[in-house]
Amino acid sequence: MEECPYCLNPILETEEVTTCRVCGTAYHAECLEENDGCALKDCEKRVRAEPIEIAVDAQPRTMLLLSREAVEKAPEVRARKQPNPCFKCGIELPLGEIYCPDCAPISEDSINPRSLWPMLVIVAIIALLVAWMAISLLTPDEDTMARPASREVDR
Repeated sequence: MEECPYCLNPILETEEVTTCRVCGTAYHAECLEENDGCALKDCEKRVRAEPIEIAVDAQPRTMLLLSREAVEKAPEVRARKQPNPCFKCGIELPLGEIYCPDCAPISEDSINPRSLWPMLVIVAIIALLVAWMAISLLTPDEDTMARPASREVDR
């Protein structure tokens, strides 16, 4: 099984394969089309066969960390063949996974409704208290309703 040099994934037998016309390297058909040419460094049909121009600010605070030669001479990096470690605990995982089942963050779909009942009880009690306070503040007292207000002063 070959590996596509553009996406670094294996080329399966069921996938459409295209080869570079110059070097004969096999690619996924969509990868060669997306890259618009070969991705190998030494191929003549490489997409970036021309030098890369980098504009550098003339200010003294600007520093170029890598020269063009250093970038072009850098060793080729390949995808790892071993599984990935879990971000939290380090257990090896299948490719494409970032958390093991024990460390995976809780999504909204996986919340257990039974764990929500204490919070719902507290919210209900607070709502009852607020309703009781609103009713007691908005209802007039019985004393003021029983006798009419008079302005006469007893002499």
